Amino acid sequence: MSHDTRTRILIVDDDATTCRLLRLTLEREGYVVGEVNKSEEAYNAITRDLPSLLILEATLPGMDGYTLCRQLRQDPKTQTLPILMLSRQDEVADKVAGFQAGADDYLTKPFYPQELVYRIKRLLARAQPLMPSPLSA
Repeated sequence: MSHDTRTRILIVDDDATTCRLLRLTLEREGYVVGEVNKSEEAYNAITRDLPSLLILEATLPGMDGYTLCRQLRQDPKTQTLPILMLSRQDEVADKVAGFQAGADDYLTKPFYPQELVYRIKRLLARAQPLMPSPLSA
């Protein structure tokens, strides 16, 4: 039995077209991609099997992405989970609300796949634990 050690990204978006584009873009980069379309499902999926990064739509049916983001930041198991908010909400107030809710980054739709991949790589790199320097040993 082999264990997949590739980076896992969970997409939370209720737009099938966006999910399809994200999946294709991310799988081409070698990421393992999961997707759910409701915040309630996302919270259960995240707490059951913590992903490496979350891509979260701000406006979702039921509980919105801002609320889910705040919940994740309050839970010790998920408070450091890298969260990229990806939304059609493109006003400055929307972006500020995303950051206030705890998002690490905010990207608006439509997005450029190359920019999305760069932002994800940057968030994942920052989330890696600092490795001790050989000089400090």
